[in-house]
Amino acid sequence: MSFKNEELSNDIDLRISLLLSTKTINFEREVKSEKEIFNSYEIYKCRSCNQKWAYSAAELYWRGFLLKEENLTHYLTTVRNSDKRKKTTYLAIILTLIISITVLFWIIKF
Repeated sequence: MSFKNEELSNDIDLRISLLLSTKTINFEREVKSEKEIFNSYEIYKCRSCNQKWAYSAAELYWRGFLLKEENLTHYLTTVRNSDKRKKTTYLAIILTLIISITVLFWIIKF
């Protein structure tokens, strides 16, 4: 699940702390990425069912997530593709503006 707001992420953060303190879950590992904020997360493992969970806290514009580890790859791929589409759209808008301004100046000049 992707968090709708930072408050929900903070609530999950507190619950994870509680589960760690009661030894209900174990911290497995941390994955950090300098390039992609959505590719930084922590893996926790439930001691009773051995299910692994990936958790990424909300930070600024990033909403974070809490997912089963087996769903993580699909989710990250979806987010990465969405991010690429946004960058392509912004680039197209910028190029259109540059071309429009250039044509406008060329028309005004002549």
